[in-house]
Amino acid sequence: MALLARISGLLEPLRNFSRRKPVWGTCAGAILLSNGGVVGAKKGGQEVIGGFDVRVERNGWGSQVRESIITSLANYNHASHIIANRCTSVAP
Repeated sequence: MALLARISGLLEPLRNFSRRKPVWGTCAGAILLSNGGVVGAKKGGQEVIGGFDVRVERNGWGSQVRESIITSLANYNHASHIIANRCTSVAP
């Protein structure tokens, strides 16, 4: 997400927006909005917007490849449950 935001020229506008307005991020958004405390960040680091004073562990509940679940649900062909990040600390 950060790479696409940077390539499209949105990284700084998003940073500025998040300083002025309430924002919410889950999964990849939580990483993008963290203040940089990303455990298991991509090789070379993780560019972030900042704003959430949290420490995020990428795939904190397990590997997305090995632990993900694909199953059938009533009225659906199939459903996927992927492993998400885990917030390991939050500042008061």
